[in-house]
Amino acid sequence: MVKVAVFMSTYNGEKYLREQIESILAQKHVKVFLYVRDDGSSDTTVDILKEFKENKKLEFYVGENINYGKSFWELMLKYGEAEKFDYFAFSDQDDYWEPVKLSKALDLLGSNAHPKLYFSNMEFVSSDLKSIGLKKFDNMRISLGSEMIRHRVAGCTYVFNKSLFEFAKYVDFTSFKKKFEHDVWLYILCLSVEGEVIRDKSSYIKYRQHSDNVTGHRQGLIKRMRREVLSHYLYQEKKNLKQSYFLCLYKHYEDYISNENKKIIEQVINYKTNLGSKINLLKNKDFRSGNFVFDTISILEVFFGVY
Repeated sequence: MVKVAVFMSTYNGEKYLREQIESILAQKHVKVFLYVRDDGSSDTTVDILKEFKENKKLEFYVGENINYGKSFWELMLKYGEAEKFDYFAFSDQDDYWEPVKLSKALDLLGSNAHPKLYFSNMEFVSSDLKSIGLKKFDNMRISLGSEMIRHRVAGCTYVFNKSLFEFAKYVDFTSFKKKFEHDVWLYILCLSVEGEVIRDKSSYIKYRQHSDNVTGHRQGLIKRMRREVLSHYLYQEKKNLKQSYFLCLYKHYEDYISNENKKIIEQVINYKTNLGSKINLLKNKDFRSGNFVFDTISILEVFFGVY
């Protein structure tokens, strides 16, 4: 049976954690190995994890609070031995997985020949799992340039193969000074090294919308653009965050990046110190997502030097 390592980072997740874990352990047609890192919870999250561990349902450990992205990455590097597993997945602490979530992903992923990353649409549900609607990514551009503009898909839907994991494991982001997001980095990495990103227009995950995770995306256009651009000025961990990703990418994976991808990556890397690179990046038609708001925000960030 195919072996899948599922990585979960928890933080004060007592309310929905048990239900999420049980839905992961109930996956059909695969053998699941669940690994959890607690990011410094102060509620009963750790007690819940201990219960499952005592019943040999998962492995977990408690770490310092380093934010969810770095927490996921540390966990993956600790337990993600490629020779032990066929595929890997990320999980939030408060959703619900349909029993075929993983097996449906594996059907689309196929062989492990080259780096592959799967993501899917998501069903938004209330705290008691009543359907609210479907979050669709059906028409989203899948390209490196579009990803440079905005990361839009959810890491909790990710399933990826051994080949992509082998690329990912060479960089340790736990000491990264910027705000690190594990799902953003993995998506960028897959596209940059000529991997395949696979979109599933179905949903096998119930994504809870509740007071602890609603991000407030319904904002006015001008207000939203002002808030996002200013945040890159005011918060050091966000300033030039996107550029930092691509500097790291180029440093560690230059030999695996195509000439086409190198062109736009080099424009991002050099835009602050080279006026020609800045102009070329702003004019680059690949540096677009097809969404006016997202495109405008990133163009402004480049213009003001905070991208």
